[in-house]
Formats: sequence, C-alpha cells, structure tokens
Amino acid sequence: MRRNYFVESLPAQSLFGRVTVWLITTLLRLVFHYVCAGKGSVLKYIYKMSNLEDNDSEDIDISGDEADEVDGYTSSDETEGESEYEDSGEDTNNETEPEPEPDFEMQGPKMESPDQHFLLHRTVACRYLLKATLWTLLNFFFDESLINLIVEETNRFAIQYIIKNGENIRPHSRVRQWKETNTNEIRTLIGLLILQGLCPKPEYKMYFSRRESIETPFFSKIISEKSFHLLLKFLHFVDNSTINANTKNRKLVKVLPLLNHLREKFMTSYVPERDIAIDESLIGWKGRLGWKQYIPSKRKRFGIKLFALYETSGYMYNFIIYTGADTIYEAHHSQEPVTSRIVLSLVDSLLDKGYRLFLDNYYTSVDLVHKLVKRRTDCVGTIQANRKGIPKDLQVKLSKGQSVARYNRKIMIQKWHDKKDVLMITTLHDKTMEKVLTKKGEIEKPTCVLEYNKKMGGVDLADNYLH
Repeated sequence: MRRNYFVESLPAQSLFGRVTVWLITTLLRLVFHYVCAGKGSVLKYIYKMSNLEDNDSEDIDISGDEADEVDGYTSSDETEGESEYEDSGEDTNNETEPEPEPDFEMQGPKMESPDQHFLLHRTVACRYLLKATLWTLLNFFFDESLINLIVEETNRFAIQYIIKNGENIRPHSRVRQWKETNTNEIRTLIGLLILQGLCPKPEYKMYFSRRESIETPFFSKIISEKSFHLLLKFLHFVDNSTINANTKNRKLVKVLPLLNHLREKFMTSYVPERDIAIDESLIGWKGRLGWKQYIPSKRKRFGIKLFALYETSGYMYNFIIYTGADTIYEAHHSQEPVTSRIVLSLVDSLLDKGYRLFLDNYYTSVDLVHKLVKRRTDCVGTIQANRKGIPKDLQVKLSKGQSVARYNRKIMIQKWHDKKDVLMITTLHDKTMEKVLTKKGEIEKPTCVLEYNKKMGGVDLADNYLH
C-alpha cells in the first residue's frame, strides 16, 4: 500500500504542521480529481466564479400548477397548513413522551413515478464553465480572501514564535532568517504540495537533493529548501492568542477557517443532482492524533473519519469531521439522536427540494424517515431489525428468495432473504421484484435493493478519489 510520504516525513515535533499539510493536500487532491475526471458531468452545474451578471442567469419559474407540485409532493388533496405528515409540534428531546409507533399495513398506496418533477434550487443557478482551466478553479477554491488570511496568520505566528523563543533560538537557525511571506509564496507552497503528492519521496530534503539518481530540479528552481521549510514551520490559519480553555472544538480550532472555507466552496460551487447518499469515509493517517479512528472495512483502516454527503457521481457536497464528543453539528438539530443529527446536519441545505437520500443501516430509523418525508425528501436505505418502529410481524422467518413488505402511508419496509435477511426502508418503491442474471442463473431481487446498490456507489468513488 502506497504511503503518503510527503506528509509523514514532516518534522516529528510539529504535529499541527503535519495534520495541516495533510488536510490541505488531501482536500486539494479531491478538488482536482473532480476537475480533471468530472469535466462535463460532475461539474456541469458549477457556479460562475466571478463577475456574474444578472442578464446571464435564468430564473426558475415555479408559478401556477408547478408551485403546488414541488419535488413530487402534490398539495391538491391537502388543506392549507396541513400535510400528509403534519408535525405534531412536540419537542424532539429525550425528556418528552415518545410519539406512538406508526401502524404498518400489508398494502401500500400507489407509488409516485421516480421521474416526478424535481427542482434543483429555487435560486439562480449558474452555467457550467466549459472553458474553465485548472488555474481558474484553483483560484476559486483558494481565493484571495483565504490566501490573505494564511499570509496574515503565518506572519503573525512567526513573529509570536520569534519573540517567545528569541533567546533559545540557535545562532545559525533558519528561523533567524525569516522574512515576511506574501501571497505569491503561499500559492507556490500549495502548488508544490500538490506536486509532491504526484511525486512522493520518503523525505522532504530529497526534493532539493542534487544527486542525479533522485534529483527533481524543478523544486530548487521554484523555491529554496530553507524558504520551503520555514513556510511549513510557520503555516497558520488562526491567531494563537485567541485560543483559550473556553474555546469550543479545540481539536480542530487551528484549521477551522480552512475547513469552513472549503466546505462553503463545495456547497456553493455545485448543485447536486437528485440522488445523494450519506456515508462515512476514512482519510488515511497513522500519526499521533487523539481522534484517529480504526475502520477495518476501509482501505486505509486508520485515519480521520468523515461523515459526508455525496452525489452518486462521487462529488462531496458537505462533510463533518468526527472528533468525538465535541464534533460540530448544526445547532438546531442538537436534540436529535446522534445518527439523525449527522444526517440532518449534512442534508440541511437540501431539504424541501425533492432530493432522494440513500443511507445505510447505521443512520436509518423510522423516525428519521418520517422527518425527511415531512421536509419533502425521499429516503432509501437498509435498516436494522431492532430499530424502534419496525413492525413485529416482519420478524417472520423467510426462505431464500422470499420477501414480505409492510406500508405506512408513503413508507415501505421490505424484508427479503438472500444469503441472510435484508431489511429495507424506502419512500420511493413498492415490493416489486426484478429478475437479475447472476453467475448462478436468474434470480429475483427487490427493486429497492437494486437501486440502493447502484446509488451508494458514489461513496466508493469518493473513497477512491481520497486515496
């Protein structure tokens, strides 16, 4: 397995420096894979990056009948202020009495067509940049505001470090030769970090070596080894003097400006297509880190865990970095169970727009699906048999190939036995079975299982981009 040498070879005493550079290079690799591999498909709804003129945009007309039929949910049979899933107004915290379990029936309503009208956004969308270059897109994600912030905080930290350790700095230390950096040097540093990801070496000094067997003369022509290491040493995004014992999320506080900036760019530069999925990803990291996770099913096994919202093309629209008890979620979902809090925080900006969300059994629950339906968001996913609200009559033992389903208004729960029991919850499908040709012959599988397997593939694509 190839190691991320150019990150792991950073000075051992600078843990923050190692994690910071790792975050920058990993996210940049993800951004540039979107640009290079997805042009014409992944980025086809990307926003104009500058000088957007009103006469170049098109408003979406939702007047008349289409205003009442939004995202496949019609209001023709509903009175004003009412819906099929009317909110009871009860609090969602754990101290209130739980809602009564929904009653599931053997027959369900007529399912709506999956090709119902879908509104991407009720705002002005920008056209795809057919002539966008890599440099233009890099400047979009790392714009002047972010570069200026890095320059300011890097210079500030260098001065703070020199004042604090002035007497202890050795006479011939590189630190004594520090000069204030500028935007050109920071952009150069980011570019070299990207290039080092394409040309990995065990140690930084090997990029500046003059030995013919390992020489890469491009680096020495761009920047001196001394300047390169000084920039890495003092690279900063926040003012250390503002951090104290009362600072929230101290684990990520030094990189939060960078993460928030990139998250905002991911969300504002692209309008996802209708089918989206939420799952966890693992960015490989074997260094010292308090919130490092171990997930044996992932390729890298050790690293930092992300809860992320993906389009089926593999585009990461939103993400949450897991740091334990102080993980940052949307404040207005704080009373929800943890798994529901993750889903609702990630999908918050896409609710009420008719999206179709695919989840695995770690996140799904009957209560969460009801909440999503109220917000005009369909849901398809596997679900654990011991979740609250699952009909007890679905615990019946089935033979291979058999299935049974129960309905509660728009929601269907279907149990199907393949090699083992598979329990699905969906607001898009009925209990229809489809014939599939396999190595062992032709078998029947539920339609919801086939579509779930297809749409969750975007998560695997994103994992490939990250590694």
